[in-house]
Amino acid sequence: MRSILFDNSATNNWLGPWHQDATIAVKSRCEVAGFAPWSIKEGEHHCRPSPEILANIFVVRIHLDPCGESNGPLRVVPRSHRFGLVEAKQLDSLVETGPHITCTVDEGGLVVMRPHTMHASSRATQPARWRVLHLEFCAKELPSPLRWAEEVHLGVGVTQ
Repeated sequence: MRSILFDNSATNNWLGPWHQDATIAVKSRCEVAGFAPWSIKEGEHHCRPSPEILANIFVVRIHLDPCGESNGPLRVVPRSHRFGLVEAKQLDSLVETGPHITCTVDEGGLVVMRPHTMHASSRATQPARWRVLHLEFCAKELPSPLRWAEEVHLGVGVTQ
C-alpha cells in the first residue's frame, strides 16, 4: 500500500522523535466514517484510518546498508502497538517506563513492525550511509470509495 526509501548519510543525518505512525496515504479525499482527520503530506492525501484498518497494517523495513549503534538506528518500545494510538502525554510516559530495543541491522536484514509501534531514531554519532526500503502492507481492503495511494494487487500488477 506504500513504499518509502529512507536515505540517511553524513549530509542527510536526520532524527525522528518518539512517535506512532497513525495515517495512511490515499488516492483522494473521500468522506468515510472512521477515517479522519485529513491532511496533505508531500502532495498526497492522508487520514487516520479506522482502528480495524490500522490493526491490520504491518511494515517490512529492508536494510540495503548496515545500520549499527552509532548510525542512528530505529528504536522501538516492544509490543507498544497493543496500546493502540495514545495521546502524546501517555506516549511519553510509556516511553520513559518501557523497555527499548535498538534495531541494529546488517545489510540485507529486515525489521518487521506495526506502524503504530512507538518508535524513534537518533541522529547518527558517526554517520555512514544507510538506506532502508520501508514497505507497508495491509491485510484489509479500504472501504469504497477510498483507495490506497500506491495500490498493488499481488499476481495482477499495479492498478492505476
